[in-house]
Amino acid sequence: MINLISKALFLLMLITGYLAAQDAVGNIHGKITDVETRQPLAGVNVILEGLSLGAATDAAGNFQIAGVPVGVHTISADYIGYQKISRTDVVVRGGRITFVNIELAEAAIEGQAVTVESDFFQKDAANPSANSFSAEEIRRSPGGGGDISRILSALPSVSSRGETSQDIMVRGGSPLENGFFVDNIPIPQVNHFTSPSGASNGPIGIINTDLIDNVDFYTGGFSAKFGDRLSSVVNIDYREGNRETFDGQLEMNFAGFGGVFEGPLAKRGSWLVSGRRSYLDLVADAINAGGAPRFEDLQTKIVLDINPKNKITILNIYGASQFQQEKEDALDEGFDEYFKVNNRQNTIGANWFSLLGTSAWSNTSASFTHKTFDFYSNASRSDIRLVENNFSENTLHLRHSTFFQPGSVANIELGFNYDYHFDNFSLQLLVPDTTISGVIIPVETRDNVDVSGARMGAFASLTLKPAARLTTVFGIRGSYSGFNEQTVIEPRFSLSYQFTSRLTLNGSAGIFHQGVSNYLISRDKQFRNLRDLQSRHIIAGVEYLLTPDTRLSLEFFDKDYSDIPEPTPATATRGPLYLPDDRFGASNWGLLTNNGTAYARGVEFLIQKKMAVNFYGMISGSYFRSRYEDFNGVTRDRDYDNRVLFSVIGGYRPNKKWELSVRWTYLGARPYTEIDVAASLAAGTEIRKTDAVNEASLPAYHALFLRADRRFNFRNATIVLYTSIWNAYNRTNLDEYAWSQTKREILEVKQFSLLPIFGLEYEF
Repeated sequence: MINLISKALFLLMLITGYLAAQDAVGNIHGKITDVETRQPLAGVNVILEGLSLGAATDAAGNFQIAGVPVGVHTISADYIGYQKISRTDVVVRGGRITFVNIELAEAAIEGQAVTVESDFFQKDAANPSANSFSAEEIRRSPGGGGDISRILSALPSVSSRGETSQDIMVRGGSPLENGFFVDNIPIPQVNHFTSPSGASNGPIGIINTDLIDNVDFYTGGFSAKFGDRLSSVVNIDYREGNRETFDGQLEMNFAGFGGVFEGPLAKRGSWLVSGRRSYLDLVADAINAGGAPRFEDLQTKIVLDINPKNKITILNIYGASQFQQEKEDALDEGFDEYFKVNNRQNTIGANWFSLLGTSAWSNTSASFTHKTFDFYSNASRSDIRLVENNFSENTLHLRHSTFFQPGSVANIELGFNYDYHFDNFSLQLLVPDTTISGVIIPVETRDNVDVSGARMGAFASLTLKPAARLTTVFGIRGSYSGFNEQTVIEPRFSLSYQFTSRLTLNGSAGIFHQGVSNYLISRDKQFRNLRDLQSRHIIAGVEYLLTPDTRLSLEFFDKDYSDIPEPTPATATRGPLYLPDDRFGASNWGLLTNNGTAYARGVEFLIQKKMAVNFYGMISGSYFRSRYEDFNGVTRDRDYDNRVLFSVIGGYRPNKKWELSVRWTYLGARPYTEIDVAASLAAGTEIRKTDAVNEASLPAYHALFLRADRRFNFRNATIVLYTSIWNAYNRTNLDEYAWSQTKREILEVKQFSLLPIFGLEYEF
């Protein structure tokens, strides 16, 4: 492998035809705007820290800095009346243009004094529980594997199942409680290999992190513009393509191989296209090693300036995945079933952004998502077909926001969303099934069950700055579901008070709702009448700047859940389980009511240091409880009640060629329901002790991730070679326990063992 990579690297050097890396330079182009009004700012001083290079923005807010040495730089932007900001991790490549967009916030004004201290962290007053990541912070993350979910899981109170799944559970919630947006367009799933419920069943994500410009992660108390989610929102901005020259990038890494290509569009915009494909299945086929996961994705972004104040963006995100477990492999591993699953998802949409005068803007998007799932399973020993599950989900989305600033102390944002769903589900249970509590489900067939209807909402948000150091946001949201004909009102509130230039107090509260999944509705027409699930958030915290590039935050959160669907005791087929934590989309629950309740409460801290010089780091920790009351009145742990989460990330860049990074993650013991061995032997299938749901615990998870990057800079190209070691001390981490009737024993389903990963990027 090392010899092959060395030969490929040497060949790429010959193709570029350039030596003398010390002479390589690039250019930085960018635009600076007001963070609230989105208006361009003219006359902003932009300086490359540590170098005698800089520029000032023109009337359109644009700037250009030429002849910048290759490497990673920090840019500072300084403007009278605005908070000075420093942007770290600006990567300059030989012969290429690096684009940097910066938003400046007005500084606090007290009398005639203006606070303009440099700030590496930009605070969102409307969303105090927010964390942001730049493109380079995402790319270099050890253990990230180029997947956005793994990177977010390093934050406090964000847990995961480990390396084999990209699901994230935020503050004790389930993976189904999170919403994702790319360029204002909702994306139903960001993972390949999803289950019918929408949870992840694989280690690869759809989102190509090479396309990301910025990620804002709201872990609670988010603003009224976001609805239909109980726990969190991930808001992703894709970068634009190069507006001046053609650029390309070829890559091979953990996710597969592919490329990114971009260039100008008629001098009024840009285009950007990315394609990736896995290679493990190709290797498995070549050596006749049995089945391996396969995925592919294709993503496109086109930007066109209608005029200086109007811009249209077209976005397409496509992902497909397939996995087939062969009969022989299932028997060797002790699994009682072998299966094949296919997932496909495509979202296409357009976004129109318009500046209205000097203190207002509007943003409108329309999109369509098509998603399919096809699955079958056979008995390993008899080849009898057990289940066939197929569905198609289709959704039309329309979203609009209008912002205006009537005065210096107030902002108003209004908007609405309209989503129309038309889905079709088919399920064939071809032999009687036995649930984990021992209830026998008879053969059933549901062909072409149509589930259609609209969900819509409208919101208003008022931001007030009654004092120089105080920002308050009052929001209200109203939502209507055409499925259950329910209307809900959701008040939201947040505040941020800056005691000093270093110390800030934050708080937020709100009510949030989320509709029952259409997949669940398809299982019984009566489920259409179930009310929307509700959660109530109360959050309070403090943030302290230890240094301009290092912050400490401490936050307390309380979430109360109500109107949770739960089975009645007389009809329950799976015991007193908590339905929203179901990862696989069980087909039969019995009669459901909205009597369920739950809570999640905890405290978390975060210490984050930006790479202002040559090292960066992040330490996060949390303690929380996530519990529910079952239909018998017993309080039980939810599936993701890890209680303790801890993560450390650090990186060091000794020079412009090398970067070394490390991550250690600890996830507290996850609850699970023990397998009843005697009952499983008697029934010939897995039976759990559902009278003791989640009263046992898996061993705690912990793992070490190491990474080293080496850059080869040339006058017109860059090669990045990196290696990463996952689970470096080869800890045996368990994902779950499963019953094998073939072996008549309990199996340990394990996470990855020690796994070396190599990656190569060629940018030209």
